[in-house]
Amino acid sequence: MGNSLDELLRELLTEEPEAVAKLVIESIDSEAIKVAKDVRESLNCLSLIRDTLRSREDPPCLKELPRLSRGDLCVVAIDTSYTAPPIDLIGGKLGLILLSVIKFGSCGTEVVEHSAKATLVNSDDELKLISKIAEREFIRKALISKKEGTLDFDMIVIDGELFPRVRPGGSRLSNDMYERLVELTDEVLKLGNETNTTLVGVLKRVYGKDLKILLKIPELKLVDKSVASYILSNGEFIHLGDYYRIQTALNEYIKEFKDRDEDIRSLRERLRWISRTASKSPMTLALHVLIYKPLIRTYFSVPVKAEVLPTNEYTIEEITSYLSLITSPNGVPYPIDVVDRLSRVRRDLVFIAQQMLYSKLIELLRDERLALSIAGLTNPEKMYVAGFKGTT
Repeated sequence: MGNSLDELLRELLTEEPEAVAKLVIESIDSEAIKVAKDVRESLNCLSLIRDTLRSREDPPCLKELPRLSRGDLCVVAIDTSYTAPPIDLIGGKLGLILLSVIKFGSCGTEVVEHSAKATLVNSDDELKLISKIAEREFIRKALISKKEGTLDFDMIVIDGELFPRVRPGGSRLSNDMYERLVELTDEVLKLGNETNTTLVGVLKRVYGKDLKILLKIPELKLVDKSVASYILSNGEFIHLGDYYRIQTALNEYIKEFKDRDEDIRSLRERLRWISRTASKSPMTLALHVLIYKPLIRTYFSVPVKAEVLPTNEYTIEEITSYLSLITSPNGVPYPIDVVDRLSRVRRDLVFIAQQMLYSKLIELLRDERLALSIAGLTNPEKMYVAGFKGTT
């Protein structure tokens, strides 16, 4: 039986490239036809959207980026990352969280923090929440230090959202952690307001359709970043408005187009999520959303979507202009590029964490077999994921 299974496996592996290639071609063709249909249906809207946005003074509106009249700013950039998925051990899931912070701009460029934390979790959702909470905790401490006069900076930029987007995973612990994340976000936004600190969240992997909602165009199938990529020229931006405006528009849109829009279910879910978060953190409704194309050309003509808490010191136009000036060809502000690279979790670091946990358990339990029953890998065939050498 063993030999026949081995032979079958070898046969499947030999044939796999051709079979996979065939499936990929078929599925790509199918997806392309589907996407092309959506694009064609939206095409007539795009020039109309640009003209409409250009004619408006209030959000949503399209404007040219002004020339920044102010000098350089002192920026603190923050990113956290985590093992996704965490490593499955016999006794639980081992996750690693990396926090990276740099200073940039008028205060010089310097790595402020570059640290890692290992933790055992029950689910991937918990690890994501712990990562977000660690990020907010750092921002809170930095803003308190600024309020007390021991630190000074103009702007905090994070890789990711300011408005909490992590939904509860269902467990009691996940719900408690989500509540903590929202509480911390509210505190951070209040401190940003009190200390006159601009807060910016750079949204890279977002697929929202706020333009469709704000302009009431149910036939628009494309996501905001696709629309912006097509209609914006370099040095232009779309100001979508704050979350209060988006929440109000969502409510109106759902009532008006509940029978005409195939996305209505997800839009209702988004309205519930925004309303629930805002009820616990009213400050989140003061966050503004914008999409800009920097003055320099980016790879694939990628526009940048961001959430911004403006201050009395700088207008939305000035903040967007500054972000444009420091945006790299990768399509994100340069300091976000740096902290993103710094915070990547390497496989060898995961391996070290697993081995350290195993060694420490042997020391504490004085029983190697018992330690292995907790820190051993659940899927030995995936040892390479944890950085074990000599495996494929």
